[in-house]
Amino acid sequence: MKNAKVLKPLLLSAAAVMLVVATMLATMAYLTASSAVSNVFTVGNVSMQMFETKVNSDGTPAEGVVPGAMKTADTNSYHLQPGMSYKKDPTIYVDPNSDESYLFVRLRNDLKTIERQNDPDHLTIVEQLRKNGWLEIERADSNVDAVFVYVGQDVTERYAAASATVDAEIENGGVAVGYAERANRIREELADIPAKPVGKVENDTYIKVNGHQAIDVFEEFTLATKVPELGMYGGARVAIVAYAIQTNGVSVHNKYSEDAYMDAWAVVKTELPFVN
Repeated sequence: MKNAKVLKPLLLSAAAVMLVVATMLATMAYLTASSAVSNVFTVGNVSMQMFETKVNSDGTPAEGVVPGAMKTADTNSYHLQPGMSYKKDPTIYVDPNSDESYLFVRLRNDLKTIERQNDPDHLTIVEQLRKNGWLEIERADSNVDAVFVYVGQDVTERYAAASATVDAEIENGGVAVGYAERANRIREELADIPAKPVGKVENDTYIKVNGHQAIDVFEEFTLATKVPELGMYGGARVAIVAYAIQTNGVSVHNKYSEDAYMDAWAVVKTELPFVN
């Protein structure tokens, strides 16, 4: 009788909770099985961290911050004022000796309704994510803004075109569509964009900081010039949770394809729910 060969990819969760909550790291295991002559267990090797620049309450870099060095803050707090921009620049640092992995982030942005809009000099947080190579793959509701997979290329124009196409179809259909369905339709329009893996990959072109692959998430947030009842946002948070999962053993589909990274995200959702 054949024994089971079990592949145990290591999932890492790094959470940088903007404003008041510290970065969190956790590990979970997901098992897949295939026939084998003897029992063989492989533990995934995925190592990453996430930090941001330490700033003062007005959003300016704190004393002693060295440009270009590895960021060190796992939490910052801000004194919010209308019309102001605040430095908020979470960066994910991946050990390049880690197993090749997909990289996802999940965004919660309690300030989205008071962010400055339509300003090319101060993009919204979601707009910065797209510019930095993150493709939206899921939108759950009005509070959890979106889930993104790292594709390593600016998807701003492609996303805008896909959004316009889907919105026109929805309008012509005359039926209301929720956040989740709209996001799925847009993702289908962008299904040809492959994920870009992190860790031990061929032709590693990542910028290295302290020997780690440095992947930017976004850089800042900017408030609208008029914010009625700003005081009600005193407990607001902007949260980024980052997840890495091995590319091997999580899908039967071609690596980096939409089918493959969506299979990987399904595993992540099951094993590592969103950190509130």
